Amino acid sequence: MIGITKLTLEQEARKWRDEELLRTDVAATVSDFPNADAILIYRQTLRDWPSTADFPDHRPSPAAPAVEQAAITWRDGELESTDHIMADMDHAKREAYLTYRSALINWPMTADFPNTRPELKE
Repeated sequence: MIGITKLTLEQEARKWRDEELLRTDVAATVSDFPNADAILIYRQTLRDWPSTADFPDHRPSPAAPAVEQAAITWRDGELESTDHIMADMDHAKREAYLTYRSALINWPMTADFPNTRPELKE
């Protein structure tokens, strides 16, 4: 019988990760590569993956970092657009906005992130 080596789950995950890094090398070297920022974030996620609780069971997705960054950008915009309400102690909906802003701040640490955005409950 020819010697066939069965890779462990961790070895297979590292092999896949290394192949993904090779596949995306060009994005790291070409400054005007389309979506270069998202790909660079993805590559960093790949490098960090073995030290996370998701390793080796849940492979990073190339879209995940871009989606998460877009969600953070949206959240930051929502927080900025409601800053003026926090300064107005007599605003009729101030309590609702305080609750909303708290949900926005905590959102990235929840299981709903980035798929389900917090909503203002008036």
